[in-house]
Amino acid sequence: MNVKSLLKDKRVIIAGGVVLVLLVLIIVVAVFLFLYSKSSNSSQNSQNLAPTQTPVLSLSPDDIGLTLVASVDLHKVTMKITKTQDIASVDFQLSYNANVSGQEVARGTIGHVDVKTPGQPISQDMVFGTCSDVCHYDSGISGVKLIVKVTKTDGKVYQVEKSLDVSQQ
Repeated sequence: MNVKSLLKDKRVIIAGGVVLVLLVLIIVVAVFLFLYSKSSNSSQNSQNLAPTQTPVLSLSPDDIGLTLVASVDLHKVTMKITKTQDIASVDFQLSYNANVSGQEVARGTIGHVDVKTPGQPISQDMVFGTCSDVCHYDSGISGVKLIVKVTKTDGKVYQVEKSLDVSQQ
């Protein structure tokens, strides 16, 4: 073999090696771009999905036999529910306004009652104020509103609202 043919063969081998390296690089870059674009699209799709919201079903106070009665001295209010046959539990939120140092201040309370005996009425007293060892009652009560979340025995949840006008007491 002469030197010219050996150099020519080396150039062919080197050129072939360079082409092979370029092909491998092109394939690696193509795979990377494909995977990157796929993950980018899936994250965009997951961001565009809105959370599933279950609508809150509503009932009237009469549907559950709900009454709300304030005491004569306006120190408390009593919630009674008489139609408890298919009710597992109730969560409630009482909100009202009180006069504190000449200013109207929003106040409230929350609670939960399990229906232990279906069909038996439930009753819950709620104080307009705070109690620990001694009760401190709010005055100038107005805007009394009760929101009750009713969980039925079939697992469905309903909302009931009732307002109370205490201005005539």
